[in-house]
Amino acid sequence: MRAFFKPRLSNLLPPHENKLTLTGSKKHLFVGHLIGPSMPAIYENLGVRFLYPENWSITDEDDADWPQTVTVQSPQTGFWSLHVYPPASELKPIVKELIAAIQEEFADIEVLPAKETIGEIPTTGVDLAFFYLDLLVEAKIRCLRTPSSTLVWLYQAESREFETVESVFQAIAVSMLQTQVPSIK
Repeated sequence: MRAFFKPRLSNLLPPHENKLTLTGSKKHLFVGHLIGPSMPAIYENLGVRFLYPENWSITDEDDADWPQTVTVQSPQTGFWSLHVYPPASELKPIVKELIAAIQEEFADIEVLPAKETIGEIPTTGVDLAFFYLDLLVEAKIRCLRTPSSTLVWLYQAESREFETVESVFQAIAVSMLQTQVPSIK
């Protein structure tokens, strides 16, 4: 499993004033810059579809093995990474494997079990906190099974950025779940 856990040190400066904001509801997502409007980018591959900010970069790992992975990177340190598994995959071993990969990179990690409703859909996972150099990094892993796949997503950022982009990460997840889980369409 590929690990994306180290923040980009070149991007640890405070976000510039033209930052992207994204807010979401269960039916609509709106994206806009503080200076002028912007359109969201659309990702559609691996059997999933989601919206993400157009000024974020995306990496689609073209691999025939499971999990299939796509990662969306903010202009700063944050990223949102989706791992798509076959529908019958067990969630607990997947989450434990992700935590173990993070623990290999970082010594002291705080791991707290979490349940969260995202767009009316209950998810399970963990909340994580750890230090990288002198920076506090916050991360969340969320997962659920759908009729077509098992979805596990991880998002993280340096703590100051996390406060401003967590709503973007959640809006990406809501837009994904709208196409995966019939009850929130």
